[in-house]
Order: sequence, then C-alpha cells, then structure tokens
Amino acid sequence: MVINWRGTRRTWSTGEMIPPQYWSNKTNRAKASASFPENVSINDRLRRLERIAIEFFNEVLQGLAKLEDFKSEMTKRVDWNYTHEKEAARQLIPYAEKFLEAKKGQIRIGTWRAYKTTVGVLKSFQEHTGKTLQFEDIDHNFKAEFIDFLFSVREYEQNYAGKTLSRVQMFMRAAKDEGLHGNEIPFRSRFNDVGTKTKLHPVLSFAEMEQLQRLDLSHKKSLERARDVFLVGCYTGQRWSDYSRLTISNIVEIEGIQLLDVTQVKTDERVLIPVLPQLSEILSKYDFDLPKPISNQKFNGYIKEVCRLAGIDMPFKYSTYKAKVREDIEAPKYEKITSHCARRSFATAFYLMGIPAYDLMKVTGHKTETQFLQYVQIDQQTAAVRLAKVFKASFTEGRHLRAI
Repeated sequence: MVINWRGTRRTWSTGEMIPPQYWSNKTNRAKASASFPENVSINDRLRRLERIAIEFFNEVLQGLAKLEDFKSEMTKRVDWNYTHEKEAARQLIPYAEKFLEAKKGQIRIGTWRAYKTTVGVLKSFQEHTGKTLQFEDIDHNFKAEFIDFLFSVREYEQNYAGKTLSRVQMFMRAAKDEGLHGNEIPFRSRFNDVGTKTKLHPVLSFAEMEQLQRLDLSHKKSLERARDVFLVGCYTGQRWSDYSRLTISNIVEIEGIQLLDVTQVKTDERVLIPVLPQLSEILSKYDFDLPKPISNQKFNGYIKEVCRLAGIDMPFKYSTYKAKVREDIEAPKYEKITSHCARRSFATAFYLMGIPAYDLMKVTGHKTETQFLQYVQIDQQTAAVRLAKVFKASFTEGRHLRAI
C-alpha cells in the first residue's frame, strides 16, 4: 500500500500474496477467477485496509496525524480494527442490524419493521443493563432479565413480549446457521414462552355493519371514505393490506357470479371472495376503484370516530396481562375498533350465521381451522345464549333429544 503526497512516498505491506496473473493493476484488486477463489476474501481485506488508510490520510490533511507515521499507524490501527471486528462478530445487536440490512427488500415490509423494532428494544435493554449482549449471553438468565425489562420498563403485554423474545430467538438461529456461535440454549423447549393469554377483540355484528353503512357522512368525506373501506374489509374478510387496495382489476365473473380475485400480500395466497349486495353497493359507489389508501394509523383514528358517531359505544370488557398480572378494563366499544377488526368481524359474523369454518377459510386464506377460530370472537354470554337455543331446539316436550 502506497501514499504519495507532496513529493513524499510512504509504503506499508498488506501481507497479502497474490499470483501476478490474478492481479489487476487497473482496479488494484484480485481478479475474479474460478481458478483463484480466494479473490473474494482477499478483496474484502484490501477494502478494509484501504478504508483504514483513507481515514489516516484524512487526519494528515487535517493536521491530526503525520505522514511519516504511516507505517506504524497502519500496523496499530489494523490490529485495533481486527480486535474490535472480532469482538463485534460475537455481539448480537451488530449482527442483527447487519442481518436486517441484508434482508431489506427480501421479506415483507411489515415483518422487517417488526424485527427492526426488536433490535431497538435490544438496544434499550443493553443501555438499561449496561451490558453488551454477546451471543453466549442469551441464556435463561438473559430471558429472566429481558422479560422483566419488557414488562416493567416497556410495559408490554404478555403476548407481545412473547413475540419479541421469539424474534430474538430468530436472530440467534440465523447467526448459528452462519457458524457465528454454538449457543443451543435459545432453541430449547419453551425458551421463548412467557405465557400467552387469549384476548377477546371487539367485532361488529351484521346489525352494526348496517348501522355504519347507513350513517350519513356526506358532510365528512374523509370519514365517509374510511367507513366505506372498512366495511369492504368486513364483507371480504381480508387484511387491511389487501382490502384497502382493491381495484376494478380484482373483479372477475365466474358462472355469472361476481367475485373478487385477490392475491394476499402477506401470504401470496390467492383467494376468491363473493361480492355480497352490501359490498357491491360500496364498490359501485366508487366505480369499483376504492379511495387511495391512507396510513393505517390515520385510518384507525377515523374508524374509531365513525363508530362513535354511529353509536357503537356499548361497554366493551377486556383484560390485559402485564408481568403475568391480569387487569380488567372496560371502555366504549368504538375505542377498541381498528382496521383488523374488519377481518375478525367477517369471521365471527359469518361463522355465527352457520357457514362452516372450512368454507370461510377459503375466503380468509387461513390454512388451519385452529388459526381461523382464533379470529372468531365469541364472548361467554353469546356462547351461553347460543348453547341454550340449541338445547331448547334439541329437546322435545318429552325431554328426548331430536335431530335438528
């Protein structure tokens, strides 16, 4: 490596040995050749050394270093960089950041953002504890401290804390697959189990959907558009990422029946959705091209306001779990309505109508009945009343069961 500046020449040996036929004087790099596979690693090292040399020369230009010290400074700085690079190679957070950078554009943006958030949480935890997280540190002691941090500092609910720990586990698995550590503890049974609780989410009944659809919002166009798009979700059973982007190109007709042909963003699964009269009314209103999508955050705010104006304000009781402690809360129903409630409303309303789960799964895109039934939100009162009606219909006056 050579620096020529103001008539002064300084050299430093990189220590690399390359056969002349594989060296390019034009690029100052090893040539790419199947017969010389070492070119990749050699060029990586040369780039690192060049970066260090440029940093030194910039300091010379600023009067912070002397050119005559080039050889000794390079030796010192290369040793320092090597040591610190080896140290960084054992650390979880630098690896996770590098991993995410490589995966950008290769995985769904929502998934990428969720993992990015987890990296931010790990950084906060590292600052909180004052300890640098090495791969070998991810053990049961880490789990106990991290969960306590998620509950007491971040105030996460139990389910979300579990998802966060699962993402840490994913980073560890990816690093292990690359041969960066041999820590098996994160992959043992129940390592990412912090306990989960089934939460009841609010859903709209068919009557409430009708209530929303008949609400006059002509004087508030932004709310009207959000309401209509939300109802499209209620009548299609799709995710926000799918129902908010429907266009006329999704409309198909099979055997005289109008359907929506949708390839779901999250799963890349193709589903066919019958166009119900209520759905057709909304789509026709916009000539089968829905309003341009807005941010999910703004959309959720609009939907809460629309539901409030529609009088969907009956008390909604739910529980949260923080640090495995249950807290019972009651709030007006409209406060808990979000874009994803549309999909749950579809699953629940049509399931209660008696349509088999298997048929509904073909529309929602769920792979298993277990997954689908997690979307069916039936509280204890509804379940008890339905069961009582079945009992009443099943027993004759002679108290014998009869087929229905």
